[in-house]
Amino acid sequence: MTLGNAECASDGRARMKAGFRKHVRPCLAITLLLLVSSFAIGQNDPNLQKAISLMDTTAAQFRTALENVRKSNTRKLIVDVRGNAGGDVDEAITAADELLTNGLITSLEGRKVEPKKWQADRATDYDGDVEVLTDASTASGAEIFAAAIHGNSRGKTIGVTTYGKSIVQKFITLPSGGGVFMTVGHYTTPDSKPIKEGGIKPDVVVDLSSQALRDPNAKEDQLPPKEDLILQKALSLYGENQTTPAKKAA
Repeated sequence: MTLGNAECASDGRARMKAGFRKHVRPCLAITLLLLVSSFAIGQNDPNLQKAISLMDTTAAQFRTALENVRKSNTRKLIVDVRGNAGGDVDEAITAADELLTNGLITSLEGRKVEPKKWQADRATDYDGDVEVLTDASTASGAEIFAAAIHGNSRGKTIGVTTYGKSIVQKFITLPSGGGVFMTVGHYTTPDSKPIKEGGIKPDVVVDLSSQALRDPNAKEDQLPPKEDLILQKALSLYGENQTTPAKKAA
């Protein structure tokens, strides 16, 4: 997939295979879940309708999805950025702006980069309720998106603290022919705190320790499927108490 003139690589391994080409960028992965009514038809849960699940989500696609949400008169939206360790920063900022009408989205700081700030404009395609699901794999562009929603009190973030890796790196070629990435800058939360310093702690922290206590010697097919505790919490906050299946690995 291409974003403008840049190739979009879905993860770090793809960037490695591409030879660290400067124009190769990871993509933003976003899943939108619409809580439409207790009788809505969904893939796995009767209360959820999956609007989009795009590994290579651009801001334009996100905007189109939000327009469809608005047309459906849905007032409850869940944005799932779990398992998303990448994401083009420009696309993430633009996507966050689609949900915001004011406030700072993020800023870029560092001794070797030109400082920059991104402010939200007043236009929005959706003004209903928003919940953002995060986990320890939420990083980079997805992390900036979650931080913008959290920091501007646009909606609730639910899950566990994000990875803390919204940085800018420059590839330095070595005489041997190899190279290293050097961190030259970082992105901040709306209150100007570096995201890399501890990640984004969600508004509602979900305790996943019970799932870590499962018998390590048992075979996978002998264990009951893990429930999606983070999504369950999100549904309960919307007034829906449902048992949801496990979230598939990205």
